[in-house]
Amino acid sequence: MPAQPARRILGYDKPTQMVTLEGHHGGKVQLPLSALPKVEVIAVAKFLGTKFVGKNPLAMDLGKIHDAIVNGKTEVVYDDKPSPTPSPTPKPQPTPKEENPMPKPTPKPSSPMGLEEMVRHIASDVVTTALDGYEGNVSADDVKDIVNPIMSGFRHEVTELVKSVKPIVNEIHIKDRPAKVLKGVQHFVFPKVLGAVSQGVNLWLVGPAGTGKSTIGEQVAEALSLPFSAVNCTSTMTEVALKGYNDANGNYVATEFRRIFEGGGVFVFDEVDNANPNVLGALNSALANGFMAFADRRVQKHADFVAIATGNTFGSGATMEYVGRNPIDGATIDRFAQLVVPIDEKVEDAMLASVGLPESDATKWVTAVRTARKNVETSGLKVIVSPRATLNGARLIRSGAFTMTEAFDATVIKGCKPDQADKIRSGVTL
Repeated sequence: MPAQPARRILGYDKPTQMVTLEGHHGGKVQLPLSALPKVEVIAVAKFLGTKFVGKNPLAMDLGKIHDAIVNGKTEVVYDDKPSPTPSPTPKPQPTPKEENPMPKPTPKPSSPMGLEEMVRHIASDVVTTALDGYEGNVSADDVKDIVNPIMSGFRHEVTELVKSVKPIVNEIHIKDRPAKVLKGVQHFVFPKVLGAVSQGVNLWLVGPAGTGKSTIGEQVAEALSLPFSAVNCTSTMTEVALKGYNDANGNYVATEFRRIFEGGGVFVFDEVDNANPNVLGALNSALANGFMAFADRRVQKHADFVAIATGNTFGSGATMEYVGRNPIDGATIDRFAQLVVPIDEKVEDAMLASVGLPESDATKWVTAVRTARKNVETSGLKVIVSPRATLNGARLIRSGAFTMTEAFDATVIKGCKPDQADKIRSGVTL
């Protein structure tokens, strides 16, 4: 873990003793004065104009520095007498067994770390970084004075971090339906899809691979408390996959589509532009007229049935990126309203966070993927750099069997021509 410099002080609120600092990774952080490491408590004092007289501030009693800040004193004088006020955040620390009290960094394990192990590993790095440059010049008591408040602040920041990575919970309110709580991250087009489906409008979601189109359909069904099912469309799909059939004994064998069509729910035709257009033609009456002839009988569409189609094209046929896509009959396309679903980086971030890479690696990796994606766009390359590359590459890196460069080649470059690869790698740092 690279050394973390002391954070810049941005403000101090005397009544609440809350300090505003620059976060280690950008943005602003608010922490109580008592949770800051000694070096940052000193920085707060200097920020407020307090002067230190007689010795390096790091050798001075932390309680005196706190007292100067809280009571607005203009200077702190070193006099070898500890403040009667105990350190605001004393934490018991084991006495170092070695003559040299410096904590040693925990070696990085080669296998993936669990959350608890990862936090312990980062904590070790935080302490080692904070004591950088003091080896041999501080006593065990000095180490405790420095480490205790650092770890107190670290615990506070980890708590806030854990809160920030918990699933986002959204309460969905739809007219004439009970409120529904959804966990997880929703794509920014989710409200539009939800609004359309709640009104019974069939939707065709168009977008690049890996943008979460099918997941949106499942989330909409959950928000509406409706059953959900899907079929992956292929060029070899037949009407039997939708209508079912009568077996040798004359018994009807139903399909998931029949169950949702008759009983209500959201049904997704995944990769609809990869389907046999003739099979999709059988849907026309089901989607527009409200009934469909199945193998056993004609069935009326349930009032809560809605179809969602997902595809990489608008149904007009193959493109350079999606060469296997079929042109879809205009009568079928006309049964749907079409909505573009681009990449949502918020969703991509959530996918990446689910892997559990160390923050520095995760930041470097997602920056590399997005730089490559931008290069593809600006160079007009017919190459797909989807959020799946972000997710799969992170998993390869976490496995320990792939370097970041190898993961990049396996998930982003993957078979590009040399001239394309050079353009994609432009400005990428791994």
